[in-house]
Amino acid sequence: MPVSVIHGEDLLEQTLRVHFPGHDLHSAPAQPLLEKVGVWLPREAYYEWPIMLPWALRDLGCRGNKRDKPDIWSSPGRTGHFLDDNTMIKGLIRPLTVRSPGGPAHGKRLRGGFVAAHIWRIVHHADLASRIPGLYSFIPNIVWLPKEVAKRTDYEGGIYQRTLQAMSAAIYRNAPVKPALDEVVNASWEMLPGSALSVAQLRPAELNWFEVGPSFHALRRTRLNEVLAALRSIEKGKPLMKKVIATRYTIGLPLVPPAVRATLLADLTRFESGT
Repeated sequence: MPVSVIHGEDLLEQTLRVHFPGHDLHSAPAQPLLEKVGVWLPREAYYEWPIMLPWALRDLGCRGNKRDKPDIWSSPGRTGHFLDDNTMIKGLIRPLTVRSPGGPAHGKRLRGGFVAAHIWRIVHHADLASRIPGLYSFIPNIVWLPKEVAKRTDYEGGIYQRTLQAMSAAIYRNAPVKPALDEVVNASWEMLPGSALSVAQLRPAELNWFEVGPSFHALRRTRLNEVLAALRSIEKGKPLMKKVIATRYTIGLPLVPPAVRATLLADLTRFESGT
């Protein structure tokens, strides 16, 4: 049976027509619109995997160009982390359906026209949020939005960005995580500036949520274990006999300086104890 899907432009068009008659994207109020078109990962996923890909970070230049810069996507970066361009983030939700009672996305999967938008950009750190492993795949830092809405969140300090930050804090800040991950998660939150904006009372039952099942958690655990096993094999002087996430990462990981690999192993081991 074919899977029902929805595209970003269709969700936005239907939302404006049904819920904001007489308005367009420029005049619709920010919070009510974001509540209707944003799709969030549930707090159950946050409890299990608050940082979904702790072995990855974003590098916008990793895809190179056709002239003089090679494509290095999936290679290990200077910290040993897998260099991504949001591809791995986007792939996380491809098999997931949306729970949105009464909404046009209910029971459907997201396809073209959506962006996995990072909610914070400038944080309490020298690097941008997406270039920090503790924030790149941090569930409170990501929401899926129709592309035209996501563009409006890119304005630093703009109403859409500040509203999303306040919404995210309201959804996740006091939600529990596995006790073994408390320290890791607190460190991630401490890097995020608070929003001076207050949002109206959120009603979780009226938001759009991805449906996350056992296979989602199992794949997160499998990928983490692949990287941990590879780091431990290299540490023992053994060759890597299996692909580790991607071919470039498998080839490049043994070339990362030993001290850097040791730090990465120590950081990722914290997640192992929480799985």
